[in-house]
Amino acid sequence: MLCRAPLTAWFFASHEMIKPRLSALTSNASLANFLCGAWAGMSLVPVLVPVELFKCKAQSAKNGTYNMGQDFKNVLKTEGPRGLYKGALATVLREVPGSGVLFMVKSAMENKLKVEQESVYSMFLAKKILAGGIAGLCAWCSSLPIDAVKSVIQTSAEQRYIGEVTMQMYKTGGVSPFFRGMVPQAFRIFPASASLLLVYEVLKNYMN
Repeated sequence: MLCRAPLTAWFFASHEMIKPRLSALTSNASLANFLCGAWAGMSLVPVLVPVELFKCKAQSAKNGTYNMGQDFKNVLKTEGPRGLYKGALATVLREVPGSGVLFMVKSAMENKLKVEQESVYSMFLAKKILAGGIAGLCAWCSSLPIDAVKSVIQTSAEQRYIGEVTMQMYKTGGVSPFFRGMVPQAFRIFPASASLLLVYEVLKNYMN
């Protein structure tokens, strides 16, 4: 909770900073939107990896008991600063393409729905919500398999690797372990992404 607000703020800020530069390099709007989102996702990684490491450990703790402060000290003592970045590559493989898909699909949906030409404000908001929700679903579905692998890596006591974990998960359950919880997640992702993107744009326009 403490990290989510500043991480989200930086996510959008880095996207806005790079957008005019990347847009000037290519006439392909979809590619520009994807690259801007990918850059924004990449910029989160240095802080996001340690945050998600301890979040995943807390969520998978036995009997629901977990001391984050003590675990932080143990990781630094036994593994050093490198231990804080367990699962870093998996996080990059989730955040970079996933964030790119988020902004690419959002822009494509808004163009398809002709959001900017909408004169009725209630319909304008409805289309924005629909575009943001669908973009969030597409981004999450594209990231779900590697996110499942990342969670296994970060909650394992020993050092594990993407290829090894992927093969083990596939051998034990086929493709289903990579998409476990997809349906209930969809009911969370759609409204969460829609509200996040809508509130961001409304507040940005208000401050401008």
